[in-house]
This record gives sequence, structure tokens and C-alpha cells, in this order.
Amino acid sequence: MSAVQTQKVQTQMKSLIVVLAMMVMIGLFATACEPSSDPTPSPVVSSPPGNQRVEVGLGESVELPDMAIGVFFDRVVEDSRCPANVQCIWAGQVVIELTVTEADTRSAVRVSLEPGSGIESPWTTIATSRPDSEDISIRLIDLVLSPASANGLEDAVPTAVLEAIEEGG
Repeated sequence: MSAVQTQKVQTQMKSLIVVLAMMVMIGLFATACEPSSDPTPSPVVSSPPGNQRVEVGLGESVELPDMAIGVFFDRVVEDSRCPANVQCIWAGQVVIELTVTEADTRSAVRVSLEPGSGIESPWTTIATSRPDSEDISIRLIDLVLSPASANGLEDAVPTAVLEAIEEGG
């Protein structure tokens, strides 16, 4: 075999190795974000003692009388979650904006969730103005979209599932 033929074979072998390595990487990334076998959102379960779990739709408010606060769901800042029945490299995240009212105080807060990360969503603490009460922490448990109409996901209405707790309570 001549030197030119040997070099050509080596180049072809290198190309084949690169292509195979890329195929393996694509396969690994594609399986990293496979949807669960049940694409429907899990039902809201009861909260641990002292916590309150509530659902609030976009543009709606909910009262948490045990904590004397109201929560208004202002907007979805980001929803980059992987759609159902689609394989993604990254599961995405959800960020929403809420307005929390307590007495005469209004606080704008953002809460986030990274589904599939294996890490619980972070708590966002809101200082209360009542001297006899503890601060309140809120976290996003899920953002559920109503069943999409025939017009697609742009008509789906988001509902935030939130959990709140009085710190030290």
C-alpha cells in the first residue's frame, strides 16, 4: 500500500471515529430529557404541617387567611420547559412574577422552578410588616397549563401551584 493510500485510509478512519462519537453524544443528550410516561400534571397533594399549598391562575389572586396575605399571579416571565412527547437536551425552567399583599404592603417577587433537576425549587422570603408575625416564604411547585384548545398552546391558561410557610411557624 502506498503512502498516499495509507494516508487516505487514516483520514477516513478518523472521520468515521468522529461521526460515531458524535452519534453517541447525540444519543446521550436526547435521552437526558425524555418525558415521563405520564405527561399529565400530578395532582396537588397535601402540604407538610404549617405549609399552605394553593393554586392561582394567571391574572387571578388567592388569599392565604392563616398567613393574612394575598397572592396575585402577575405573569409568566419564562417557561422554557421541554414540551410533552419531545426529547430535549435541557429540561428548561419556569420563572413567574407574583404580587404578595399583606396589610398595606405590596411586594413583587419572582419564583422559579427547574423541573427534572432533582432539586426542590428555592424559597423566596417576604418580610411581613406585622410585628407579631414571622416572615413568609413562597416557592413554586408547578406551573400547569390548561388543556390546549384546537388553537394550540398559546390559548392554554397557566395555573401556578405554590407553597407558602411562615418562617419559624
